[in-house]
Amino acid sequence: MKGPEDNACPYLVLGIFSRADNVPIERRVEIHSPAYLFTILSWNIMRLRGLEFWLSLREVKQFSLYKCRWKTGQHIQVKLTSKSERALYQLWRTHSEWWHSKEIGEQWTKWIQENINQGSNHPLDENFDDFLSIEVILGWSVLRISVAVLMPVILSLSIGLWFQWSNSKDLATIQAAWSIASYVVTAAGCRRPPHLRIRSELLVAVFVALIALISNLKD
Repeated sequence: MKGPEDNACPYLVLGIFSRADNVPIERRVEIHSPAYLFTILSWNIMRLRGLEFWLSLREVKQFSLYKCRWKTGQHIQVKLTSKSERALYQLWRTHSEWWHSKEIGEQWTKWIQENINQGSNHPLDENFDDFLSIEVILGWSVLRISVAVLMPVILSLSIGLWFQWSNSKDLATIQAAWSIASYVVTAAGCRRPPHLRIRSELLVAVFVALIALISNLKD
């Protein structure tokens, strides 16, 4: 572990609390380029989540704070004041934006250094017993859920149209094509969590209506 004198740049500790044992998975982020704070933040949140970032239907929904008592290894979630809630909400909103100016990154780095790191450049500074870290809170992503729900429908339509156009004059081929396509979208809906199945069932209904429309046009 590097000592305080070895780390001259600002830093940030990110953590995601495990739902199983309430112990955070943590990552220390060194902010070598404050102007690119949010690029650094996004990249390290992605690395902190690992494979779950690519496969999960969740995204970053909120930032909070927790204390790390590094001498005892305890992690204690902090009760936020209204001022702290507003500041962290604004930090999350800025992080969620597509573009950030260099000045914004530098200002937020200064705020993090003063209000979270207490002016220290090292998380194991002997002058402090507790250190604040940012808790990354995940929630359901509307965009990811929409993509996950729509993909089977798009795949089903693609399969159905491809089979139909491969032999558009054979009624048996057409029926088989749309049977396979409807199976794909139905099977995909059945594998979803219960609270997402209603949306999938509505899409199946729409899909069946599309099949009927295409069949009528064909006739």
